[in-house]
Amino acid sequence: MAQAQATIHSYEAEAQAVCARLSHCRDDGGAFGHVVDKLSYFSENRFELSIAGHAKAAAVAWAAMQRTSIIPP
Repeated sequence: MAQAQATIHSYEAEAQAVCARLSHCRDDGGAFGHVVDKLSYFSENRFELSIAGHAKAAAVAWAAMQRTSIIPP
């Protein structure tokens, strides 16, 4: 779990750094990294998301897009 979280946080930090250099980029502030805390979100090999994890990721992404006005509420 810790390795998966570290990978997600590293990816999000890189995305934030790249986004900060672009005038029309919006960032979700690492939204998914704040919710990846349940083993049920990962498959048996712990390196891929489970069905529940994909559903949670989609819900978090949708909410983040709404918060940043990429899509309407």
